Amino acid sequence: MCDKARTRRVANKVLLDLVSALEIPVVVKDTALRIFIECKRAHIMRGHSIDATVRASMIAAARIYKFPLVFDDLASENLSKNKIIHYFKAIASEILPKLGISPGKTPVRSFLVKYCENLGIPSNIQVIAIDWLKEIGNGDLGGKDPKGMVAAAIYMATRGVSRLTQDQISEGCGISSVTLRRYTRQLAGDADAPYYQQFKRVEKPVSRKKWPRRKRKTSSNTVLVEPKTNE
Repeated sequence: MCDKARTRRVANKVLLDLVSALEIPVVVKDTALRIFIECKRAHIMRGHSIDATVRASMIAAARIYKFPLVFDDLASENLSKNKIIHYFKAIASEILPKLGISPGKTPVRSFLVKYCENLGIPSNIQVIAIDWLKEIGNGDLGGKDPKGMVAAAIYMATRGVSRLTQDQISEGCGISSVTLRRYTRQLAGDADAPYYQQFKRVEKPVSRKKWPRRKRKTSSNTVLVEPKTNE
């Protein structure tokens, strides 16, 4: 088997593993393979990791089809998120223009629908969660983590109408409960409606406890001497 066929076989196996683990559509996988082959042809992956190039190609293909996928989803113990971002930038600047493709941005609503389906949240609550995101500028997160903000919107939309806990929502969205609480405070701080004020953290003034003054103790061995008087 020649090197070209072997490389393509390895890349296809990595893509199939990602499709199975992250439930990625086949059309996204096929486009990612096409991008990877073009990277191989353009020699931009010479001397670099096949795995990193494949995962960066998958991110590019996901953005083409507006499929909700972030760099954290593709990072692993042996491959950092920053390295995937580095490869993705090279693909976006050198490969996609040759193919006449613009990656664009994945709408936040796509992430919200995906995570709501994972958590079994009905469509009527999804509408409420979308309204939460609209309160911060029509769903424009301004560079913020989409997973964190979407999880916060889902959490606030389900309060009082669902038994989902913070841990369940954070696990379903792939973040920690600490991150969920942090983004909940941010989302509540960006909203202006009176209903949102209940989620804002109120800074209580720090009260210093006044300790009673200590009394001097007299020693029990102290001998009191009477003053002398002149007779």
